[in-house]
Amino acid sequence: MRTIRLALDTADRDAAYAVRHDVFVVEQRVPADLELDHLDDTADHFVAYDDDRAVGAGRLVVEPPGFEGAAAGLGPVGHLGRLAVRPEARGSGLGVDLVRAIEGRVAERGLRVVALSAQTHALGFYERLGYTAHGDEFDDAGLPHLWMRRVLST
Repeated sequence: MRTIRLALDTADRDAAYAVRHDVFVVEQRVPADLELDHLDDTADHFVAYDDDRAVGAGRLVVEPPGFEGAAAGLGPVGHLGRLAVRPEARGSGLGVDLVRAIEGRVAERGLRVVALSAQTHALGFYERLGYTAHGDEFDDAGLPHLWMRRVLST
């Protein structure tokens, strides 16, 4: 049975970090010292389990007005990041479910806008979920990215 939840304790956080390590560091060759960062200390972490195996993760960081990933005048934004799904769970809808869970948390926090920096190969995935790309392509950890955002329904 698949469940997605806000990381409730150290074990959940460690499980989320392990998924991220497998996807970003091992699979995509992102340097380990770039994968975990200072934002992890205050982020809301999400972890997806298939039975008792962690297969997906993501995080939410509340960013101040003027955050580069959002348009001016939108106020604070929810920055969705570090979305990772292990290979065996890809194509199952888990990525969509993780994004929607994080968006739900954004709404719970009273925010209207979700911003994210998408690897360019994943643009279509996020576009299908209502995100719009903006700005110029940039490099993050050696991978091309674009900023995207979505204004949540009120």
